[in-house]
Amino acid sequence: MTRAGPCVLAVRKDLRMLPDSLRKGEHTLQAVGAREIPVFTREIRQSITTLMQMAPGEVKGDQTDEAKDKRERRLTAVQG
Repeated sequence: MTRAGPCVLAVRKDLRMLPDSLRKGEHTLQAVGAREIPVFTREIRQSITTLMQMAPGEVKGDQTDEAKDKRERRLTAVQG
């Protein structure tokens, strides 16, 4: 028998707040169905991989770094 993970336990906790008629319905069974978890996990992992590929690489010396350095110099001069 498989132990319920934190997500399943959280869903079950939320479901306890619902009336019995809603708790025992088909949608409830889908909410805690373990067979969909690997599919959702794969989709999330693929989405994160795609986002990482789309994200710009770290470039030193761009305008953002220049602005950050300028701000830090100002703050250091003000503090003393």
